[in-house]
Amino acid sequence: MDRDLTDQALRPALWGAVGIGAALYGMWSAPLAGGFLAGAVWNVVNLALLRALAQAWAREETRRVRQLLLAKVLILYPVGLALAMSGVYSLVGMLAGFGWVFITITGLAAWAACTDSRRCAVEPRRG
Repeated sequence: MDRDLTDQALRPALWGAVGIGAALYGMWSAPLAGGFLAGAVWNVVNLALLRALAQAWAREETRRVRQLLLAKVLILYPVGLALAMSGVYSLVGMLAGFGWVFITITGLAAWAACTDSRRCAVEPRRG
């Protein structure tokens, strides 16, 4: 997936998470809605850091690679663990929010592939 599609997929994933979180808050409970939002936001930050890390690695910017790895390992992962262990948010909601981002990215990638009629069309076998 190219950078533009990744950039374009993270915003809809966040807005969708806000909408789903609001619906969960209205229909079920605040811990479930908060967990959904926390899982989605955590995953978006994780993917943004991962993308930046891959770009820095490709450009051989070793100092930037170290900084991003330290940010992921020393900040992001402990925050995720603290959110999961706190008991304030629903763990099921957090896992659903985490997965929501991947569902959105996969759906948008499939949509982008299918809007090009040559890629999505079924072609008869030749030969």
